Amino acid sequence: MKSLILPALLAMASILPGQSATLKVGDPAPALDVEFWLKGDAVTTFQPGQCYVVEFWATWCPPCKDSMPHLSDLQDELGDKIVIIGLSDEEHEVAKKFLDDPKWAAQTRYTVGTDPDQSVLNAYMKAANQNGIPTSFLVNGEGKIAWIGHPAEMNRPLGKMLGVKIEEQEAEFQGREFQMPKERDWKSSAAARAWMDNAVRALNKAGTKWDFKQTTSVMAGSMGGDMQKLPLTRTGTVERAGELGSRVDAQVIMDMPMMPEPMKSTSMVVLHQGVFYAKGESPMSMQAPQLRSITQADAEKLAKEYSDGPSQPTMAAFFDPNPIYADPVGSLQGIFKMCALELAEETDEHVVLRGPGSLMLSMMSEAGDGMPEEPQIEITIDKKNNRPLNLTVGDSHKPAYSMSFSNYTKVKEPDLERFVLNVEKRELPSLADMIREQMEMMHSMSSQGGGVEFGDDEEF
Repeated sequence: MKSLILPALLAMASILPGQSATLKVGDPAPALDVEFWLKGDAVTTFQPGQCYVVEFWATWCPPCKDSMPHLSDLQDELGDKIVIIGLSDEEHEVAKKFLDDPKWAAQTRYTVGTDPDQSVLNAYMKAANQNGIPTSFLVNGEGKIAWIGHPAEMNRPLGKMLGVKIEEQEAEFQGREFQMPKERDWKSSAAARAWMDNAVRALNKAGTKWDFKQTTSVMAGSMGGDMQKLPLTRTGTVERAGELGSRVDAQVIMDMPMMPEPMKSTSMVVLHQGVFYAKGESPMSMQAPQLRSITQADAEKLAKEYSDGPSQPTMAAFFDPNPIYADPVGSLQGIFKMCALELAEETDEHVVLRGPGSLMLSMMSEAGDGMPEEPQIEITIDKKNNRPLNLTVGDSHKPAYSMSFSNYTKVKEPDLERFVLNVEKRELPSLADMIREQMEMMHSMSSQGGGVEFGDDEEF
């Protein structure tokens, strides 16, 4: 499965329910009233007989950047048969600075412009009810929209429009920006692994209770509006009750300027006798939270089924609906698998593990800031009782992602009602069905992007 990661998860801030498209396949392509042309010749009108690709992108968008070599290769291969146009709605200086970078200049071998007044964005994206980028519009020789969708999906319809054979992109390209990098086999030293195992055991110890806090920053905003970096925090409590099971209570908070007050969502997940019971409150939901259930076996099966989705543990810690990711220990173990730690410092009280990690551990990489290829990972452990205290990804003073553990206490007599949530053993709504529905929706949003499939006999 491919995931749009944060933009799709924050789609509630940009998608208007019930909004209908006024620009569809077969309609005349709107004129390009572009304010600034940064590369290539200005395109003011669509010439009869000439075909075009109009693609919308932004400098802060990692999937857009991943699409650039593909678009450049198509322009090189097809030559005069096609004019590829990349359009951003960012300020002229922002886009120009990006294209002045030799790396991106070399990967944008096609026409590029920026339109800060958003007139073209409104005429295309909003009119076609497209809420995510990158999105491409194919314009045929009659000046009509021939196809709308993600640029990674357009080789087949583009070839059909031009009457030529274009090899379709491999699946690796189509989803690579969301998959765990496989260019390195991450292994920590034996000493570091021993401390990591000790830390996990301490967090999983029965009869204990502890608090956690996870922080990061994300890019959010409305379609066509300014994207801003916003702080995102998840706090909560984990309680281990031995044979009764485990319980995680959490709250996610995001302070969005366009909202009158911070967006908050609460969740509760209990694992009892091999069944997860979960109740979550969406920040914009009009419905009351509903208790759902899923077996632990089914939750683990779904985790494998969608393992190429939001698999990076820092992302799953905030947004994934699967209850096996609700416990911060799962995120911690996921991080350990994606870094190479060494025993860096040891005192009478603390042990510090430090080393490089996968870029996919950095939420800031999804927020468009860019990070080193291997961000620094650091974890501090209380040496006396093996309890982890804090973990950072990136700059330890201003990390891209952080996790802290505190207020460790012993639980002598756990409250039975906090763990046995379905005393009547009634049939509860399926959490598995909800997870599949959400994951398939994300898959549809990212892989289709509004694209239209054509039969062999259909014409543009």
